[in-house]
Order: sequence, then structure tokens, then C-alpha cells
Amino acid sequence: MSTPTPRTIAGVVVSAGKMLKTVKVRIATQVFDRHIRKFFPSSVTHLVHDPRSSLREGDIVRIAPGWRVSKTKRHVVTEIVAPFGPGVEGRERVLSVGELVEERERERGGKRERRAREREGRGKAEVEA
Repeated sequence: MSTPTPRTIAGVVVSAGKMLKTVKVRIATQVFDRHIRKFFPSSVTHLVHDPRSSLREGDIVRIAPGWRVSKTKRHVVTEIVAPFGPGVEGRERVLSVGELVEERERERGGKRERRAREREGRGKAEVEA
């Protein structure tokens, strides 16, 4: 069984390089005013995880919801749709969703091993006491 592809959203990077591995992305939306019966432009901003810090302000990117990286970061960059300024040849490559999951599992595996060693150490200390 294949894994489902996550919902992706396109947006513009409005702030980059001010936070470590984080960019702010603005997503254009519309709000309907029922009284005037008209759509008005609106926008939503998300803090997005950029693991390699490869984005610049003005880039158009595609983001996907992912695991919670911090209190406010819940999305991950999946691709650069249109770079702003010079091309993406000189920048770090954006990781795919599969590569991000593998990297996260590798980090989580190390954490699980450290916890298992701590539990073994505590178990031996209780037996000796």
C-alpha cells in the first residue's frame, strides 16, 4: 500500500534568513463578504521548516503539512516552484518528503537507543541496591 501524498499549498516567502531553518510563507486566500456579496483578497502566513536554509525572500514555494517542529512550525517546504533572482543551481537542494521522513526517523532512532541505554542503566542500579 502506498503512502498518501500530503496536501500541498503554494505561497511566497516573505521572510528568510532571520530565523534558523525557518521561513515565513504568505498564502493568498479570499474572504467572501456576505453583505456586499463580493470576494476580497486576504492572506495567511505560516512559519515553515526549511531544513537546509536554501530559500530566499520572494521565492514561490510549495509547502505541505508535516509534524510539529516547534511551537509554531507545522509545515515543511517540499519544492521551490519559482526562484526569485538567481536560479537554484547555487543553493542547497530542498529535501523531498520521503527524505525528510527518513532523516527524522534516523534522529528519532538515535533518541530511542539513548533512552533504552538509560533504562538499562537504571535497571542495573536498582538490582545492585
